[in-house]
Order: sequence, then C-alpha cells, then structure tokens
Amino acid sequence: MFKVRKTLVISASHVLDLLYESKCKNMHGHNWTIVVEIEGSVLNDNGMVVDFTDIKTMVYKYDHGHLNDLMKNNPTAENLAFQLSGELQYFLEGKYPKTPPEVVGVMVEGTKGNQVWWTR
Repeated sequence: MFKVRKTLVISASHVLDLLYESKCKNMHGHNWTIVVEIEGSVLNDNGMVVDFTDIKTMVYKYDHGHLNDLMKNNPTAENLAFQLSGELQYFLEGKYPKTPPEVVGVMVEGTKGNQVWWTR
C-alpha cells in the first residue's frame, strides 16, 4: 500500500453563518493550508498512485475564491475538508476507473494552529 501526501496553500475568503456572535460573521480571508492523503496499492502506467498535479488542480479551484460561492454548506474548515474529500474521490474514480486510489484524509488549517482533519 502506498500513501501519497500533498500539502498546498490557497488564499480564500468566507463568511460564517453562526448561531452565536463572532467576528467570523464578517467577510474575512485565510491563507489555508490543506493536506491531502491518498492511498492506493496499484501504480498506473507512469508508476504513480496519483499524479500530484491532479491533487493540485482540484484544490486550486478554491484559490483566491470566496468559499461561500464555492461550497454547498457553511464554509467552515470542517465542511471544506469534507467537500474536498468528496470532490477529490469523485475525480480519482473518473481518472483511474479500474483501480481508483482512495482519499483517506484531508487536513484544513485556516488559522495557524487550528486544524481540522477529515479521515475515512
């Protein structure tokens, strides 16, 4: 089994819809650090589980965007990790249909030290 891990940084803004008073209800942005973990036991014809460029392409769709416009749910770090995991898995199943690698983890850090991990 191989584990592929890619770390990226994107810049994006959001407004949180919260049930309590918070400055995060105002539009603001972060330099988000995102770590994607993918596992697979089969290498493609290039000798890869997944091309790092494929991960970059999927995550960079959010770079310099407004997450409220790009996400289905309240754009919290938790929801961003979950949405990215699903979009990446869907993409991998289409690109590698015979033996798709599996997204097993996505970490999102909006503010330094505040991390959310989604894991399978």
